[in-house]
Amino acid sequence: MSGDTDTQGVDERREFFRVDDSVVLEYRELSTVDASAYLDKMENDVPNRFTAAASFAATSRQMGHLLHSIRDISSDLARYLESLDGKLNMLARMFLVEELEVPEKNTCDVSISANGIAFSTATPQKVDDFLEIKIVLFPSYLGLLSIGSVVSCDASNNTDHPYRVAVKFAHLSDEEQELLVKHVLYKQTEERRKKLEEG
Repeated sequence: MSGDTDTQGVDERREFFRVDDSVVLEYRELSTVDASAYLDKMENDVPNRFTAAASFAATSRQMGHLLHSIRDISSDLARYLESLDGKLNMLARMFLVEELEVPEKNTCDVSISANGIAFSTATPQKVDDFLEIKIVLFPSYLGLLSIGSVVSCDASNNTDHPYRVAVKFAHLSDEEQELLVKHVLYKQTEERRKKLEEG
């Protein structure tokens, strides 16, 4: 019982790991009615061209133990399935690139975790307002689509974007949260590596 509690505690802490990052970010305001309807739609929606890469990546992670078992039976079959999986993920990333109206260089600086995101903006947002949020993570080119609620809006030192908005995700599947946790841990590892290289 204690082991389960410890594991749950670690998982909860991982959700709140936060890292500074550069992502493609798009958002728009939603009314309470629109947000409710949107959440219902997202619960039953199938992946689209924007979210296909994230959906495929989550499926790939789930298939990992199966591929390990298949490799014990036939290494050739396992290599074929891994190759096929790689091609599907590449195709999904191509879909995402086609969906993007802005290239990777047009990123914005954010603070992100599996629980939410904070960013600077030119226009203020009201606390408890709902936002539709589109995020593209690099270098994986994973597209995440979520509804979020504004938890704070404070003054920022950025003259072009004088408001710092913090948003809590209201809808992310367990698989999407796990992908975000993996991304955040990757970024933290990269930051530590760079600091070590810089001395």
